[in-house]
Amino acid sequence: MPIRQARKCRRRITAKRPQGCAGFRCYRVLALSEADLLNTISEFTYTLVEIEAALGRNDLSRGIQLFYYQYGTLALVTRYVYDKKSSRLGNKGMFKAIPPEVYREHLEILEYATPTNIVKAVHMLLRQFEKTLMLLPHTVQDGTNKRCYEVLSNRLYVLG
Repeated sequence: MPIRQARKCRRRITAKRPQGCAGFRCYRVLALSEADLLNTISEFTYTLVEIEAALGRNDLSRGIQLFYYQYGTLALVTRYVYDKKSSRLGNKGMFKAIPPEVYREHLEILEYATPTNIVKAVHMLLRQFEKTLMLLPHTVQDGTNKRCYEVLSNRLYVLG
């Protein structure tokens, strides 16, 4: 069975042609690498600027959309802490992969993701993200731009 790297895909995917099967199946590597995780954390940090702008102009639909994007990013980071080998799955099956108390905290954040409570939901999301960052390996923590995150998150904490 020949194995080859898929060239058009950004992520590492290997394609296998099963014997007796005309089509290809892709098997995705489910573990985030440390570099991927650092990129994900950087994206989270820089998206805080967009959230601040959306909430500042009272664009609640955009604020909620960005909140859910950030929530998905939080799921990836949380999954990396508790289930590294499947960390790319994020929210999918997360209730089975992380401790129940952490999962409850994630669900509680979602309860506030409404137009009237979105600022509170963002604050809760940031606190959960900060708690999760503290659980990451020191090599990852040292690779994050902590100063930038502090500045941007503090600007969101003063809202609302």
